[in-house]
Amino acid sequence: MRESADLRALNARLTREIAERERVQKELRVAEQTMQQSSKLAALGEMSAGVSHELNQPLAAMKTYLAGRGCCCSAAALRKRCPAFSASTT
Repeated sequence: MRESADLRALNARLTREIAERERVQKELRVAEQTMQQSSKLAALGEMSAGVSHELNQPLAAMKTYLAGRGCCCSAAALRKRCPAFSASTT
């Protein structure tokens, strides 16, 4: 009789441990997925910053060059003639 009560107690404890382990594993999967998504977004952010820099750098250099030459064109005229200039100054 005592043996069967011990077995029931052990079985209940084992059931609780299994449920706890399954809960923790589920939380771990969610955390891993969140981390993967964050990593992807960070890489995308770095890439977009690099592309933006590579596009804006030559435009800024042209703007500086034209300003240094004392170009007779006003900024409004440059924006009208060159949409890329307009985009880099907004």
